[in-house]
Amino acid sequence: MNGLRNIKNSSSIIGFALALAIAGLPLIVFSNGAVASDDKEIIALEKKAWAHWKKADKTAYVDIMAEPAIKVSGAGIVSGKQSFLASELPKGCDKRDFALDSFTVHKISENVQIATYAAQITQTCNDEPDDHTLYVSSVWAKKGDTWKNVMLTESEVSN
Repeated sequence: MNGLRNIKNSSSIIGFALALAIAGLPLIVFSNGAVASDDKEIIALEKKAWAHWKKADKTAYVDIMAEPAIKVSGAGIVSGKQSFLASELPKGCDKRDFALDSFTVHKISENVQIATYAAQITQTCNDEPDDHTLYVSSVWAKKGDTWKNVMLTESEVSN
């Protein structure tokens, strides 16, 4: 009986894995590592967002975001511009600086592009240094003639 249950569980796991693979296939097929023709515009917007973060300019920072802005990181998932801001500009953190590297912009469609890159963060939180490196993916959607950031994913690089 346990053998049958293990086979049944294995089948469920395999089915789930296949479903995930198939669901992710369009992203792989359409992204194809192709660099978007207007990648410079998306990269410039990313750099602008980081400059706003550095200055803690909340108004300018949220102006480039769609609503709801979504962020996924090791700290959890947040949705909405104000929650996004609270997660990006926590109280007690200042003296911010950054360096961005290894940009690639993936064109998913005419109105959706994903920027991927590495970000080296230098900041002080509660008088303690908080330096770390992130791998970032940032989804941009064109609304009319304007690109808006709809989702940001940050994965901290383990040393």
